[in-house]
Amino acid sequence: MLVFDQPEDSASSAFPFLPFVPDLPSGSFSIVSAIRYVGEGDFYDLHVPVYENYLANGIWNHNSGKSMVALAMAVSVASGQPILGTLRSLPKPVLYLDWETDGPTVNERIHAICAGAGIPETPAVFYRRQVASLSESIGEIRRIVQKRAIGLVIVDSLGAARGGEPESADVTIRMFNAARSMGVPWLGVDHVTKAAGNDATKPFGSAFSSNLARLTWGMDKADEAGEQSIKVALMNRKQNNVRRVKPLGYQIDFERDDDGFLWSVRFKSLDVARDGDLGRHASIPERIMATLGAAAGAMTPKEVAEQSGVPDASVRARLRDMKQRDLVVEVGGLYALAVRPN
Repeated sequence: MLVFDQPEDSASSAFPFLPFVPDLPSGSFSIVSAIRYVGEGDFYDLHVPVYENYLANGIWNHNSGKSMVALAMAVSVASGQPILGTLRSLPKPVLYLDWETDGPTVNERIHAICAGAGIPETPAVFYRRQVASLSESIGEIRRIVQKRAIGLVIVDSLGAARGGEPESADVTIRMFNAARSMGVPWLGVDHVTKAAGNDATKPFGSAFSSNLARLTWGMDKADEAGEQSIKVALMNRKQNNVRRVKPLGYQIDFERDDDGFLWSVRFKSLDVARDGDLGRHASIPERIMATLGAAAGAMTPKEVAEQSGVPDASVRARLRDMKQRDLVVEVGGLYALAVRPN
Protein backbone atom coordinates (compact mmCIF):
# COMPACT_ATOMS: atom_id res chain seq x y z
CA MET A 1 0.00 0.00 0.00
CA LEU A 2 0.97 3.63 -0.27
CA VAL A 3 1.84 4.94 3.17
CA PHE A 4 0.83 8.45 4.19
CA ASP A 5 2.93 9.91 6.98
CA GLN A 6 0.40 11.37 9.39
CA PRO A 7 1.21 12.17 13.03
CA GLU A 8 -1.09 10.47 15.50
CA ASP A 9 -2.14 13.79 17.02
CA SER A 10 -2.97 15.39 13.67
CA ALA A 11 -6.23 17.30 13.49
CA SER A 12 -6.99 15.47 10.24
CA SER A 13 -6.77 12.02 11.85
CA ALA A 14 -10.53 11.64 11.49
CA PHE A 15 -10.01 11.48 7.74
CA PRO A 16 -7.69 8.47 7.27
CA PHE A 17 -7.50 8.80 3.47
CA LEU A 18 -6.41 12.44 3.52
CA PRO A 19 -2.62 12.95 3.42
CA PHE A 20 -1.47 15.12 6.29
CA VAL A 21 -0.08 18.44 5.03
CA PRO A 22 1.46 20.22 8.04
CA ASP A 23 2.56 23.19 5.92
CA LEU A 24 -0.98 24.46 5.40
CA PRO A 25 -2.27 27.00 7.93
CA SER A 26 -4.91 25.81 10.38
CA GLY A 27 -8.41 26.11 9.01
CA SER A 28 -7.39 25.21 5.44
CA PHE A 29 -9.74 22.22 5.58
CA SER A 30 -13.34 22.59 6.73
CA ILE A 31 -16.27 20.24 7.22
CA VAL A 32 -18.88 20.54 4.44
CA SER A 33 -21.98 22.02 6.13
CA ALA A 34 -24.36 22.49 3.19
CA ILE A 35 -24.75 21.79 -0.51
CA ARG A 36 -27.09 23.82 -2.72
CA TYR A 37 -27.86 24.12 -6.41
CA VAL A 38 -26.35 27.23 -8.03
CA GLY A 39 -26.87 26.50 -11.74
CA GLU A 40 -25.24 24.69 -14.64
CA GLY A 41 -22.10 25.40 -16.62
CA ASP A 42 -20.25 23.89 -19.56
CA PHE A 43 -17.23 21.77 -18.69
CA TYR A 44 -14.98 20.19 -21.31
CA ASP A 45 -12.56 17.44 -20.48
CA LEU A 46 -10.23 15.76 -22.99
CA HIS A 47 -8.50 12.80 -21.39
CA VAL A 48 -5.83 10.57 -22.91
CA PRO A 49 -5.74 7.60 -20.47
CA VAL A 50 -2.40 5.95 -21.31
CA TYR A 51 -0.31 9.08 -20.94
CA GLU A 52 -2.35 10.77 -18.21
CA ASN A 53 -2.72 13.92 -20.29
CA TYR A 54 -5.84 15.99 -19.95
CA LEU A 55 -7.24 19.32 -21.06
CA ALA A 56 -9.72 20.85 -18.65
CA ASN A 57 -11.10 24.38 -18.83
CA GLY A 58 -8.22 25.50 -21.02
CA ILE A 59 -5.42 24.24 -18.76
CA TRP A 60 -3.10 21.66 -20.35
CA ASN A 61 -1.34 19.13 -18.16
CA HIS A 62 1.31 16.99 -19.84
CA ASN A 63 3.10 13.99 -18.41
CA SER A 64 5.88 12.69 -20.63
CA GLY A 65 6.70 9.85 -18.24
CA LYS A 66 9.18 11.46 -15.82
CA SER A 67 7.00 10.87 -12.76
CA MET A 68 6.34 7.26 -13.76
CA VAL A 69 10.07 6.62 -14.11
CA ALA A 70 10.70 8.32 -10.74
CA LEU A 71 8.09 6.07 -9.10
CA ALA A 72 9.68 3.01 -10.70
CA MET A 73 12.96 4.09 -9.09
CA ALA A 74 11.16 4.47 -5.76
CA VAL A 75 9.77 0.94 -6.00
CA SER A 76 13.20 -0.40 -7.04
CA VAL A 77 14.93 1.12 -4.01
CA ALA A 78 12.18 0.23 -1.53
CA SER A 79 11.71 -3.34 -2.74
CA GLY A 80 15.26 -4.28 -3.68
CA GLN A 81 14.14 -5.42 -7.14
CA PRO A 82 15.91 -3.57 -9.99
CA ILE A 83 13.05 -2.37 -12.16
CA LEU A 84 15.42 0.38 -13.28
CA GLY A 85 19.19 0.14 -13.41
CA THR A 86 21.29 -1.96 -11.05
CA LEU A 87 20.83 -1.87 -7.28
CA ARG A 88 23.92 -1.85 -5.09
CA SER A 89 22.38 -1.76 -1.60
CA LEU A 90 19.73 -3.37 0.56
CA PRO A 91 16.10 -2.18 0.28
CA LYS A 92 15.44 1.14 1.97
CA PRO A 93 12.24 3.14 2.56
CA VAL A 94 11.57 5.97 0.12
CA LEU A 95 9.86 9.32 0.74
CA TYR A 96 7.96 10.77 -2.24
CA LEU A 97 7.36 14.53 -1.97
CA ASP A 98 4.65 15.45 -4.45
CA TRP A 99 3.84 18.92 -5.76
CA GLU A 100 2.48 17.64 -9.09
CA THR A 101 -0.34 15.10 -8.65
CA ASP A 102 -2.22 13.56 -5.73
CA GLY A 103 -2.17 10.54 -3.43
CA PRO A 104 -4.69 8.33 -5.27
CA THR A 105 -2.87 8.80 -8.60
CA VAL A 106 0.52 7.96 -7.09
CA ASN A 107 -1.01 5.01 -5.24
CA GLU A 108 -2.52 3.63 -8.46
CA ARG A 109 0.80 3.92 -10.29
CA ILE A 110 2.84 2.27 -7.53
CA HIS A 111 0.46 -0.68 -7.37
CA ALA A 112 0.59 -0.99 -11.17
CA ILE A 113 4.40 -0.90 -11.20
CA CYS A 114 4.51 -3.61 -8.52
CA ALA A 115 2.02 -5.73 -10.48
CA GLY A 116 4.06 -5.40 -13.66
CA ALA A 117 7.27 -6.37 -11.86
CA GLY A 118 5.70 -9.29 -10.00
CA ILE A 119 6.25 -7.71 -6.58
CA PRO A 120 3.58 -9.27 -4.30
CA GLU A 121 3.71 -6.74 -1.47
CA THR A 122 3.86 -3.00 -1.98
CA PRO A 123 7.18 -1.75 -0.55
CA ALA A 124 7.69 1.10 1.91
CA VAL A 125 7.11 4.19 -0.21
CA PHE A 126 5.97 7.02 2.05
CA TYR A 127 3.91 9.71 0.35
CA ARG A 128 3.62 13.37 1.31
CA ARG A 129 1.56 15.87 -0.64
CA GLN A 130 3.35 19.22 -0.72
CA VAL A 131 2.11 22.79 -0.98
CA ALA A 132 4.79 24.93 0.65
CA SER A 133 8.27 25.09 -0.85
CA LEU A 134 10.94 22.56 0.09
CA SER A 135 12.96 25.11 2.06
CA GLU A 136 9.85 26.19 4.02
CA SER A 137 8.84 22.64 4.94
CA ILE A 138 12.28 21.08 5.40
CA GLY A 139 12.04 20.90 9.21
CA GLU A 140 9.08 18.51 9.12
CA ILE A 141 10.60 16.58 6.19
CA ARG A 142 13.84 15.99 8.14
CA ARG A 143 11.80 14.60 11.05
CA ILE A 144 10.03 12.18 8.68
CA VAL A 145 13.35 11.12 7.13
CA GLN A 146 14.74 10.31 10.58
CA LYS A 147 11.59 8.69 11.98
CA ARG A 148 11.04 6.42 8.96
CA ALA A 149 14.74 5.67 8.30
CA ILE A 150 14.33 6.99 4.76
CA GLY A 151 17.05 5.98 2.29
CA LEU A 152 15.95 8.04 -0.73
CA VAL A 153 13.82 11.18 -1.14
CA ILE A 154 12.14 12.00 -4.46
CA VAL A 155 11.16 15.61 -5.13
CA ASP A 156 8.50 15.94 -7.86
CA SER A 157 9.02 18.52 -9.15
CA LEU A 158 11.80 21.05 -8.57
CA GLY A 159 9.88 23.81 -10.31
CA ALA A 160 7.17 23.82 -7.65
CA ALA A 161 9.54 22.83 -4.83
CA ARG A 162 11.49 26.07 -5.31
CA GLY A 163 8.58 28.22 -4.28
CA GLY A 164 9.85 31.08 -6.43
CA GLU A 165 11.16 32.04 -9.83
CA PRO A 166 13.12 29.13 -11.40
CA GLU A 167 15.60 31.65 -12.86
CA SER A 168 16.48 32.94 -9.38
CA ALA A 169 19.89 31.78 -8.17
CA ASP A 170 18.97 32.60 -4.55
CA VAL A 171 15.75 30.55 -4.63
CA THR A 172 17.48 27.60 -6.32
CA ILE A 173 20.46 27.61 -3.92
CA ARG A 174 18.13 27.68 -0.88
CA MET A 175 16.21 24.72 -2.27
CA PHE A 176 19.40 22.70 -2.85
CA ASN A 177 20.70 23.58 0.61
CA ALA A 178 17.43 22.40 2.13
CA ALA A 179 17.61 19.14 0.19
CA ARG A 180 21.23 18.63 1.24
CA SER A 181 20.23 19.02 4.90
CA MET A 182 18.06 15.87 4.66
CA GLY A 183 21.27 13.84 4.87
CA VAL A 184 20.18 11.14 2.40
CA PRO A 185 20.37 10.75 -1.40
CA TRP A 186 17.59 12.54 -3.22
CA LEU A 187 16.23 12.65 -6.75
CA GLY A 188 14.71 15.81 -8.18
CA VAL A 189 12.37 15.73 -11.18
CA ASP A 190 12.68 18.87 -13.27
CA HIS A 191 11.74 20.28 -16.67
CA VAL A 192 13.84 21.49 -19.59
CA THR A 193 13.14 24.36 -21.90
CA LYS A 194 12.81 24.06 -25.67
CA ALA A 195 12.88 27.80 -26.25
CA ALA A 196 15.29 29.02 -28.91
CA GLY A 197 18.73 29.91 -27.58
CA ASN A 198 18.44 27.74 -24.44
CA ASP A 199 20.30 24.51 -23.69
CA ALA A 200 17.67 21.76 -23.79
CA THR A 201 20.09 19.32 -22.14
CA LYS A 202 20.00 21.24 -18.84
CA PRO A 203 17.19 21.90 -16.35
CA PHE A 204 15.05 24.98 -16.87
CA GLY A 205 15.91 28.08 -14.89
CA SER A 206 19.00 28.98 -12.90
CA ALA A 207 22.34 27.46 -13.91
CA PHE A 208 22.68 26.32 -10.30
CA SER A 209 20.08 23.61 -10.98
CA SER A 210 22.77 21.81 -12.94
CA ASN A 211 25.87 23.17 -11.20
CA LEU A 212 24.83 22.02 -7.71
CA ALA A 213 23.70 18.55 -8.78
CA ARG A 214 26.19 15.68 -8.60
CA LEU A 215 24.45 13.76 -11.37
CA THR A 216 21.93 14.86 -13.95
CA TRP A 217 19.98 12.70 -16.38
CA GLY A 218 17.91 13.77 -19.33
CA MET A 219 14.84 11.82 -20.41
CA ASP A 220 13.35 11.79 -23.86
CA LYS A 221 10.25 9.98 -25.07
CA ALA A 222 10.39 8.44 -28.52
CA ASP A 223 7.43 8.11 -30.83
CA GLU A 224 4.84 5.86 -29.26
CA ALA A 225 5.62 2.16 -29.61
CA GLY A 226 1.89 1.48 -29.64
CA GLU A 227 -1.38 2.57 -28.13
CA GLN A 228 -0.45 1.08 -24.75
CA SER A 229 3.34 1.63 -24.79
CA ILE A 230 5.98 4.33 -24.86
CA LYS A 231 9.74 4.21 -25.25
CA VAL A 232 12.04 6.41 -23.17
CA ALA A 233 15.77 7.04 -23.18
CA LEU A 234 17.69 8.18 -20.10
CA MET A 235 20.91 10.07 -20.85
CA ASN A 236 23.58 10.79 -18.24
CA ARG A 237 24.22 14.51 -18.84
CA LYS A 238 26.51 15.26 -15.89
CA GLN A 239 28.54 13.16 -13.46
CA ASN A 240 30.95 13.96 -10.63
CA ASN A 241 33.74 11.55 -9.64
CA VAL A 242 32.24 8.68 -11.65
CA ARG A 243 32.37 7.53 -15.25
CA ARG A 244 29.62 8.51 -17.65
CA VAL A 245 26.89 5.90 -17.88
CA LYS A 246 25.71 4.79 -21.30
CA PRO A 247 22.17 5.80 -22.25
CA LEU A 248 19.51 3.53 -20.79
CA GLY A 249 16.39 2.64 -22.75
CA TYR A 250 13.06 1.27 -21.62
CA GLN A 251 9.77 0.34 -23.20
CA ILE A 252 6.95 1.03 -20.77
CA ASP A 253 3.83 -1.08 -21.30
CA PHE A 254 0.54 0.01 -19.71
CA GLU A 255 -2.44 -2.23 -19.03
CA ARG A 256 -5.83 -0.93 -17.94
CA ASP A 257 -9.15 -2.50 -17.15
CA ASP A 258 -12.41 -1.68 -18.93
CA ASP A 259 -12.97 1.31 -16.64
CA GLY A 260 -9.57 2.81 -17.46
CA PHE A 261 -7.98 1.87 -14.12
CA LEU A 262 -4.24 1.35 -14.46
CA TRP A 263 -3.46 -2.09 -13.07
CA SER A 264 -0.08 -3.00 -14.60
CA VAL A 265 3.01 -1.09 -15.77
CA ARG A 266 5.93 -3.12 -17.13
CA PHE A 267 9.42 -1.77 -17.80
CA LYS A 268 11.39 -3.62 -20.48
CA SER A 269 15.06 -2.77 -20.95
CA LEU A 270 16.10 -1.70 -24.46
CA ASP A 271 19.50 -1.30 -26.08
CA VAL A 272 19.39 2.38 -27.02
CA ALA A 273 22.09 2.04 -29.68
CA ARG A 274 20.19 -0.75 -31.45
CA ASP A 275 16.71 0.71 -31.16
CA GLY A 276 15.46 2.56 -34.21
CA ASP A 277 13.42 5.03 -32.16
CA LEU A 278 16.02 5.77 -29.46
CA GLY A 279 19.30 5.28 -31.36
CA ARG A 280 19.89 9.00 -31.84
CA HIS A 281 20.69 9.28 -28.12
CA ALA A 282 23.64 6.87 -28.32
CA SER A 283 27.12 8.03 -29.29
CA ILE A 284 28.43 7.30 -32.80
CA PRO A 285 30.86 4.58 -31.58
CA GLU A 286 28.03 2.95 -29.59
CA ARG A 287 25.80 2.92 -32.67
CA ILE A 288 28.56 1.48 -34.84
CA MET A 289 29.37 -1.21 -32.25
CA ALA A 290 25.69 -2.10 -31.93
CA THR A 291 25.31 -2.36 -35.72
CA LEU A 292 28.37 -4.59 -36.10
CA GLY A 293 27.28 -6.70 -33.14
CA ALA A 294 23.89 -7.36 -34.67
CA ALA A 295 25.28 -8.22 -38.12
CA ALA A 296 25.49 -11.79 -39.43
CA GLY A 297 28.99 -11.12 -40.80
CA ALA A 298 31.55 -8.44 -41.57
CA MET A 299 30.28 -5.18 -43.06
CA THR A 300 31.50 -2.42 -45.34
CA PRO A 301 31.53 1.15 -44.00
CA LYS A 302 28.66 1.97 -46.35
CA GLU A 303 26.56 -0.87 -44.92
CA VAL A 304 27.33 0.28 -41.37
CA ALA A 305 26.30 3.83 -42.29
CA GLU A 306 23.03 2.70 -43.85
CA GLN A 307 22.01 0.49 -40.93
CA SER A 308 23.18 2.75 -38.10
CA GLY A 309 21.93 6.02 -39.55
CA VAL A 310 25.37 7.60 -39.05
CA PRO A 311 26.77 9.60 -42.00
CA ASP A 312 29.20 7.64 -44.17
CA ALA A 313 32.14 10.00 -43.57
CA SER A 314 31.66 9.81 -39.79
CA VAL A 315 31.48 6.00 -39.91
CA ARG A 316 34.75 5.75 -41.84
CA ALA A 317 36.57 8.13 -39.49
CA ARG A 318 35.32 6.33 -36.38
CA LEU A 319 36.12 2.87 -37.79
CA ARG A 320 39.73 3.93 -38.36
CA ASP A 321 39.97 5.14 -34.77
CA MET A 322 38.24 2.02 -33.41
CA LYS A 323 40.62 -0.20 -35.38
CA GLN A 324 43.64 1.52 -33.78
CA ARG A 325 42.08 0.88 -30.37
CA ASP A 326 41.52 -2.81 -31.21
CA LEU A 327 37.75 -2.46 -30.95
CA VAL A 328 37.17 -3.67 -34.52
CA VAL A 329 39.13 -5.68 -37.07
CA GLU A 330 39.35 -4.93 -40.78
CA VAL A 331 40.08 -7.36 -43.61
CA GLY A 332 39.79 -6.30 -47.23
CA GLY A 333 37.60 -3.30 -46.44
CA LEU A 334 35.18 -5.35 -44.28
CA TYR A 335 34.78 -4.62 -40.57
CA ALA A 336 33.72 -6.75 -37.61
CA LEU A 337 33.92 -6.50 -33.85
CA ALA A 338 37.22 -7.57 -32.35
CA VAL A 339 37.13 -10.68 -30.18
CA ARG A 340 38.21 -9.79 -26.68
CA PRO A 341 39.89 -12.39 -24.46
CA ASN A 342 37.99 -13.35 -21.32
